[in-house]
Amino acid sequence: MVVWDDRGIVISSRKHMDKYKIVDVFTIDHGRVSALVAISSYGSFSVFSKVDVEYESKHQNSIGFLKLQKETTSLAFSTCSADHIFVCHKICSLLSKSLPQMSPHRKLCGVVGYIADNIHKFSSNDVLTLYAYFEFSFIEDIGYGIDLNSQTCPKIWVTWKNFGFTPVVEKNEIERSLVLTNKIIKKYVLT
Repeated sequence: MVVWDDRGIVISSRKHMDKYKIVDVFTIDHGRVSALVAISSYGSFSVFSKVDVEYESKHQNSIGFLKLQKETTSLAFSTCSADHIFVCHKICSLLSKSLPQMSPHRKLCGVVGYIADNIHKFSSNDVLTLYAYFEFSFIEDIGYGIDLNSQTCPKIWVTWKNFGFTPVVEKNEIERSLVLTNKIIKKYVLT
């Protein structure tokens, strides 16, 4: 029997037969986890909400069951900004389609948690820069470090296009974007 507790963010949910949903949660210590949740106990847990997770399965290779508690809904959906909602859905889509099951990504989970907690503080224009910050963190976390002085930068753009990311065209544009992201984060969160 496999049993554990963790904290995470709901990144997808889809119906499975009449009584269950398959829910993907991006957790701190267990990475992306897909498991069944009984619809009657599912409640109002929404995508990009923070939850406490209880996981249980018969053995390591079988699909498990989740109990989700203490939802903290992201305020991005109450801002009524299409850009905020787009960023939330794009982040969730990338995480649910790209990360392997049960592989921890603690740093990336911290970045996503930060975004979930603070996205409502960003303007519609600045939230897209926040998404670029997520992309840089994601690329770095999955093993593609970004060396701005390297001659291999064009290879990075091809890799980004293959993953479906919005590529930045020039090295100085990346540097400008990172500086701008840092200023925006300080402006909205650290003041």
